[in-house]
Amino acid sequence: MPVTLWSAPTQEGNPAPFVQSTITAAVLDVSPGTCLIPAGMLDLGTRLRIIAWGQYIATTTASTITWGFYMNNPGVTILTTPAVLTLGPAITCVASTMPWMLEYWGTITAQSTTTGTAGQIIGRGRFSCPLTSWTTAPSEFITPQAVGNQTVAQTATGMITYNTQNIFVGATVTTATGLTSITTNELTCEIVG
Repeated sequence: MPVTLWSAPTQEGNPAPFVQSTITAAVLDVSPGTCLIPAGMLDLGTRLRIIAWGQYIATTTASTITWGFYMNNPGVTILTTPAVLTLGPAITCVASTMPWMLEYWGTITAQSTTTGTAGQIIGRGRFSCPLTSWTTAPSEFITPQAVGNQTVAQTATGMITYNTQNIFVGATVTTATGLTSITTNELTCEIVG
């Protein structure tokens, strides 16, 4: 029997880009606002699509950045036991303004229960960024960087399918030297199911 599936964004988008100009060597939340998935939307077989893009500005090649998508309870920071959905490669910054894009596709393969069953998602995506200049063809990388990291299990506060969940885009900066800003122009999360 045919089934009708609907696709919709999880909430109204954020019209203004987010600019992070206080750069430290840490995991930074560079989300342009909250991106909430309402409680009860992550059923078994539900598909999740996430996209984020923006640019960074660096004055030297001293820094590296790794972009990733994280899932956590609302009101909890990106640093507090998130479910790490995917991470791109660590790229060496170019002394210029450079674009980046991260995409992710996942399927819920286990639902959380209050009796201890952990939620789980299996997915992967791609990260794209020119490695030498704005006009060169971008290099594209599969994410996550290891096949075993495609399966992401529930943490203490992330990937809990019966709770509302917040999607973050994060940038892990290993050295903050010469990194002026990181901008995220779009963070969209779409539920298909």
